Amino acid sequence: MSDELALVPRLADVVCATQDPLTLAALYQAIGAKVDVAGDSLIIDIAGSRIEYRSSDQGSGIVTVGVEVDDLARRLVEIKAHGVAASLMSVDVADPDEIRIGAEHANGVDVIVRQAPNMVDDAGAWTPIRLDHVALAVQDLDAAAGVWAALTGVRPNMMGVHPVSNGAFTAARLSLGEQMIELVSPVQGQDSTFARRLRSKGEGPAAMALPVDDLDATVGRLAAIGIEVLRSDPHVMLHPSDAGGVLVQLTPRVEHEPAATTACKVQRATSPLRRGRDCAPGSCVD
Repeated sequence: MSDELALVPRLADVVCATQDPLTLAALYQAIGAKVDVAGDSLIIDIAGSRIEYRSSDQGSGIVTVGVEVDDLARRLVEIKAHGVAASLMSVDVADPDEIRIGAEHANGVDVIVRQAPNMVDDAGAWTPIRLDHVALAVQDLDAAAGVWAALTGVRPNMMGVHPVSNGAFTAARLSLGEQMIELVSPVQGQDSTFARRLRSKGEGPAAMALPVDDLDATVGRLAAIGIEVLRSDPHVMLHPSDAGGVLVQLTPRVEHEPAATTACKVQRATSPLRRGRDCAPGSCVD
């Protein structure tokens, strides 16, 4: 257990389904992640977050996103007020341990909202990779932003046209400490590849972004094990066929401005996760 840092809300875990998870171990080791095996599942622990690939013959890709919040009871009130259907998981019905929202109510991905622990396991451990964000393709950006604001307690940043979309889609970002949920939606009237994909496949996860320390060195290690990458500066993309059905975006390390509602609990401001940035004014307590 780290004694350095806990940021809430935060993107705690991502669960992916794929036919043969264990074949992905070499890929994630090349990226720089710590990899463990649990039965036929592959567990990737990175800087206090976790990615899990589970065996499935029913399709592949991201199936569940786990978010930790500082006040689960308040989240439940706001989720219900927003009209989002949710189920409670707990030994004591009066004191739920987590809130579950089905994919049909959360833009194509199952969501688990949990009470954050006082401190995050291994949050202070420096790793060459971290979980930055999950991007979701949505039909109605305003409606989706409202749902995810209720789920996370974070005010969305409505960005307008995404800066790297060539005018094809708009975006909203919900900052979760050092991470975020990104919602992307086609620009109305644009018959783009993105719009056609959304029409054919429906809403759901579009990509998972993993910043790395040395992008060129990482690409070299991937090439050494036969993984080709697609360059879209400043990013590098791993094709879903190589990454268990997930479009993985490797990026240089970036910093996100924390949302005004994000609570930061800091015991020491020396955690490697926080190098070169500060909390929002008034959001940190010693």
